[in-house]
Amino acid sequence: MRLYPSLITDALATVRYPGNGKNLVEASMVADDIRIDGDTVSFSLIFDKPTDPFMKSMVKAAETAIHTYISPEVKVTVNTLSRQPAPA
Repeated sequence: MRLYPSLITDALATVRYPGNGKNLVEASMVADDIRIDGDTVSFSLIFDKPTDPFMKSMVKAAETAIHTYISPEVKVTVNTLSRQPAPA
């Protein structure tokens, strides 16, 4: 199977963010750092705050979307970024 960035974004577009009801792509939560190496994919999700209550569930949902819509064989690494710095 050949992986490419649009496959990844198409799969992530099926995941809705509960905070605003938009999918991860519509909500501009997928960073431009999608990396593909064979059957390994890594990318970052961008949250408004480092304390976002949906962060863990969105990471899990993103992994599940890749496995469901592309292949369960894909190794997925999801990093998280925040638009705001963490409180000091």
